[in-house]
Amino acid sequence: MQHVELKSFGLPREVCKMVDGPKLGSPSADEVNLRIEAAPINPAEILIMEGKYASKPPLPARLGIEGVQTITALGDGVQGFAVGDRVMSMGRANWAQEIKVPASTLIKVSTEAD
Repeated sequence: MQHVELKSFGLPREVCKMVDGPKLGSPSADEVNLRIEAAPINPAEILIMEGKYASKPPLPARLGIEGVQTITALGDGVQGFAVGDRVMSMGRANWAQEIKVPASTLIKVSTEAD
């Protein structure tokens, strides 16, 4: 599974790299696995990459303030969501092929049947 990683602060094209990470594995209770469909660049992320944002994340850092995903797996106890639902993840690591997040951090956009 690949994701974008910020290695240092500076020019975005020089400090961000696509890296290989571990496979997600099955979600734990109250978690969901997501396939990223779209993850735009929030203007704040440019400032983060340049080291000019109000706070700096510890490095290396994963990026992606915004994103729309499709649920691919549900952990035990997850209610209100189903595999195939399209959601927005409110986490900050959406520049990836896939992510695993707590279900409480999701906003439903639509379902596959919509």
